[in-house]
Amino acid sequence: MHRLSGLRAWVAWLLAGTLVTVGYLFVPVDHWLSWVIYDLFCVASVVVILLGIRRHRPAHRLPWLLFAAGLGLWNVGELMFTFYFYAGQELYPSPADIAYCAGVPLLITASLLLVRGRARGSDRSSLIDASIVSTGVTLLGWVYVIGPLADDPTLSLAELAISVTYPACDLLLLCIAIRLLTLPGARTGSYWLITGALVSVLVADTVFTTLISVGGQESSVVADVFWMLTYLLWSAAALHPGMARLADRQPARAVTLTWRRLAVLGAASLLAPAVLAEQGVNESTSIDWAPITLGAIVLFLLVITRMGLLIRQTLTQADQLAVLANRDALTGIANRRCWDDSLPERLREAQRTGRPVTVALLDLDHFKRYNDTHGHPAGDALLHAAASAWQAALRPGDLLARYGGEEFGLVLDGLERDDAALLVEYLRQVTPLGQTVSVGVAIWDGTETVSELAGRADAALYAAKAAGRDTIVFAPSPSTAPVDEAAVDRPSTRATMR
Repeated sequence: MHRLSGLRAWVAWLLAGTLVTVGYLFVPVDHWLSWVIYDLFCVASVVVILLGIRRHRPAHRLPWLLFAAGLGLWNVGELMFTFYFYAGQELYPSPADIAYCAGVPLLITASLLLVRGRARGSDRSSLIDASIVSTGVTLLGWVYVIGPLADDPTLSLAELAISVTYPACDLLLLCIAIRLLTLPGARTGSYWLITGALVSVLVADTVFTTLISVGGQESSVVADVFWMLTYLLWSAAALHPGMARLADRQPARAVTLTWRRLAVLGAASLLAPAVLAEQGVNESTSIDWAPITLGAIVLFLLVITRMGLLIRQTLTQADQLAVLANRDALTGIANRRCWDDSLPERLREAQRTGRPVTVALLDLDHFKRYNDTHGHPAGDALLHAAASAWQAALRPGDLLARYGGEEFGLVLDGLERDDAALLVEYLRQVTPLGQTVSVGVAIWDGTETVSELAGRADAALYAAKAAGRDTIVFAPSPSTAPVDEAAVDRPSTRATMR
């Protein structure tokens, strides 16, 4: 019920605020009612933020308190501006501008705390993506807004400082909004409302600057609507139930380079040459080469860094896929594919060095009966336990692979017959859960093929099963007769067999 009422509260406020904003358009310009509506709405928005904090009690309250404080300073500026207007004083800059500018650092700090709270671990890919878009947007803001203001000789030092501060702060808020958009994690209604508010600030100031230069007080009404929308979105975000978890650390998630993200990054990367081309075509405008050059260099370095991260990510994923392709999912040891790839290489190396190679096939006895008696999960547990026990007893260079079903393959490099017999016997003894294993062993003669060697080990395994299981059979050399029960060649440790 609390969650449902929370949803109804923010939806109701959003609808009411929208109606007030639309109604504001129909009030005559500079009528006292328009000033009352605007100022009361701004004050009410700050009150709603405080109510949202009290209602939802977020674990990270500081960002929301800073939002309320920053917008509260904007409210002070709005009220002061109204006072100066009715007092017939046209001051620029005025104390109202100081209040506006003082609120922006609080809003920026609060937004950065949200970004810091949501970011998890190393998030370099999304950070670079945000930096690419932010660099392109900043370049546009400098060339077309801040730069012309800085070169305006009619502005006094105080007027220049305030005039440049507004778009610079707007750009900072926009860059933070871009960073929020590139961060992985849950995107609740509060998240989208906050992001929309950050973007709306820039839109409002841009509309005001553009339209007021054209002329007419009526044009500033459009900017007033966007400023009211900014207050509305910020307060609705605080009233939304999702605000309580907005600054929480988000689960790590790989950043995927979708076509939409790639299109945005490509467009941002082309902003520097686009600005250069526009100024080159416009003969009445001198080319602002310094910021364009700096922006192009920064964008180039960011794109190269992003490509490097993408290549590294691709190589890492390829390595991970290679490991998964050669690992048995159940037991965690090598699979049949790894066995088929590794055994020929080991034989070629042994042919070059003259080191002996021993191949063994291990088969858990009566595994089907164990499965039927205890169930398939218990059978899987037996396979995993056997593989773990055998793997722990082997040397680092030995290969143990799941050959198929309950059958395992073993390759031992550099062991003579007696040493290989002792090691295989030890594997038989450490078979877990009271189970037994039959083993067929073949020693490579230096000339036979992989299939011939594996065939001899397989024949020895069948002989071990025919001999009563729970035993080890060494296959005779290829020059002797095929393995049968009478030709069973048992290791010298046979007395220790169960």
